[in-house]
Amino acid sequence: MDYKITAAGGILAKKKDEKTFSLEHFLIPVHELLSDEQKKEVLLKFNITEEQLPKIKKNDPGLKLFNIKAKQGDVIRIKRKDPTGSYDYYRTVI
Repeated sequence: MDYKITAAGGILAKKKDEKTFSLEHFLIPVHELLSDEQKKEVLLKFNITEEQLPKIKKNDPGLKLFNIKAKQGDVIRIKRKDPTGSYDYYRTVI
């Protein structure tokens, strides 16, 4: 996938079928792979185990879009924005 920075600072991505879309669009939440240390912090913060987190498949389109090479057991942070603020959601990779 090819990426370009626009004059407005947005990121455009081009798929193989040559359709262009923006990674900055409000309907595309940012996905991040957490480090092992960040993963432990999240689990301690919410007093949960890895198995209690909601699941996400390793071939999820959101992970592919952000080129995240996740393996089973990794934790993903999904940052969603709405008019009332920004919220983090966590998923464990299966």
